[in-house]
Amino acid sequence: MTIFGESAGGGAVMSVMLVPQAEGLFHGAIAQSNWINGWDRPLAEAARGWEAAESQGLRVAAALGIAGNTDEALAAMRAASAADVLAASNADAGSPFMRTGNVWAPNVDGWVIPDDPLAMYRAGRQHAVPLITGLNGNEGSLMTRGMDIPDAAAFEDYVRSVYPELADEMVAHYDASSPGAAKAAIDKVIHDLFFAGPVRAHAESQAAAGAQTWLYHFTHVPPTPWGADLGSHHAAELVYVFGTLTRREEGGERPLGLTPVGDYTDTDTALSATMRGYWVQFAATGNPNRGGLPPWPVFDPETDRHLELSSAIRPGTGVDTGGAALWEALEANRRGGQ
Repeated sequence: MTIFGESAGGGAVMSVMLVPQAEGLFHGAIAQSNWINGWDRPLAEAARGWEAAESQGLRVAAALGIAGNTDEALAAMRAASAADVLAASNADAGSPFMRTGNVWAPNVDGWVIPDDPLAMYRAGRQHAVPLITGLNGNEGSLMTRGMDIPDAAAFEDYVRSVYPELADEMVAHYDASSPGAAKAAIDKVIHDLFFAGPVRAHAESQAAAGAQTWLYHFTHVPPTPWGADLGSHHAAELVYVFGTLTRREEGGERPLGLTPVGDYTDTDTALSATMRGYWVQFAATGNPNRGGLPPWPVFDPETDRHLELSSAIRPGTGVDTGGAALWEALEANRRGGQ
């Protein structure tokens, strides 16, 4: 069996690969645009910039009028409705880009996730099954639409307030100086620190554990309103993976931005067919390659090869190495320079 997911689902796949009790329950994994904010939060103590997960539970309980951590308090929490628990949590919801407030995510409980997930991957303690992982060309653009970052000064203020430990390096790395560049710069920050870093770490660690790994970079810009505004945005690949492309004249308008209606052409249809071919072949055999598909090179950290998925499907090297290095530095800083 192959497990696969995208965004939070990709992070879930990355997490399940660490669960000891999942040994032998799946034989391949596909993690698209891995999103894992919060997965390294400890259960009972503060670490790596996170408060203890139990602190969030106590805060939600207090919002429900339940005090303490007694058996009676636990029973009252279990008796609360899901709607009430969600409302209590949302009252102090954290930003997905900050390590504050209530954040729903796996946590390091010592049993399901036994230890710091990144340390586990680096030590080869994950399930060493074949893996497909990758990311899109501009993962950040969808996430930053509500941010007010109009110029270089606002960009620098954001970076220094959110990432003080690496602010100088980030201001130097991301060019926000020219007119209109601040939006592209903040897009790239989110792209690198929440997607490129985790995706590359996943690929590198899995390959180091001896599991065959294939890395992709989906750079195709979908012919949709969101594609026009956001480029090869987060989740843009989903309709290609599932083959749900719908030409505008066939389906009319849909109410949600991530629906598949667009001005699709035969190029889009061919890309979708190729991607579905890879995904299905991998699920069946543990290798995405077969006759009739462009060869997809195995990922090796030394050669750093990936497959670009766009109107032209071709191998490449070195996707997002600079941004991923910043993520690595940030994560090392949060672990005391380890």
